[in-house]
Amino acid sequence: MERLAAALTFLLVVSVNFLAASTELIGGVLTQEISEKYPTLITPRGYVFSIWLLIYLFLGLFVISVLRGGEVSSRVLRFFILSNLLNVAWIFLWHYEQLLLSTLVNAALMIAVTLVYLEQDRRLPALNLKGWVVNVFPFSLYLSWLMVAVVANVAVFLKSIGWDGFGISEEAWAALVLLVVTAISATAGLRQRDFTFPAVLAWAVWGIKYERELALFALSLTTSRIISLVVLLVAVLLFLMRLAKR
Repeated sequence: MERLAAALTFLLVVSVNFLAASTELIGGVLTQEISEKYPTLITPRGYVFSIWLLIYLFLGLFVISVLRGGEVSSRVLRFFILSNLLNVAWIFLWHYEQLLLSTLVNAALMIAVTLVYLEQDRRLPALNLKGWVVNVFPFSLYLSWLMVAVVANVAVFLKSIGWDGFGISEEAWAALVLLVVTAISATAGLRQRDFTFPAVLAWAVWGIKYERELALFALSLTTSRIISLVVLLVAVLLFLMRLAKR
């Protein structure tokens, strides 16, 4: 029953997200229009959000494996179902501009996916590369992007209420947030020996719009992209470390 619920709630997530991104049936707006209404210095270009297609593709592989009787714990299935319901709830809250609630739900979604990822990753020693791609990587990718998404959600909420940053410039806050998220992603990648965390961050940083470049410490477009490339190199090295252990 849990396997079927996991599949059905995942289909619900994909359907609702497709409708939200391509039609105005939910709240009379498209998903991206809310971001455009409250632009921040850490908002990436629109193409960066295409990573959701990759996330849902690999989550789909996991769901197919579950339906075919693949080994998975009841705990993982329950948290996966919860994450799907939270994902759908976030869409509605976001589209109806309940931005504080959407931030809290997004954080809860990240926690749920974190619990799934940690549970799946504990099985890593018993999995071959194919098993890792189907059972662990989907949640590694999902969690990595949610770390970025939650920060962006917070930024949009603060923008919507006109937060003045305690007198600190928006550029300085954006640069500080970038450094903190970089440190968290690098630490998570090293701790888990998982290339996904820094790779996804590199993708997000690379996509920051030119006209929204960070100014602190003369962090120009070129500099920020060099940073993202260095992080991406670290990601590749972590990936090679993982393969070397197999």
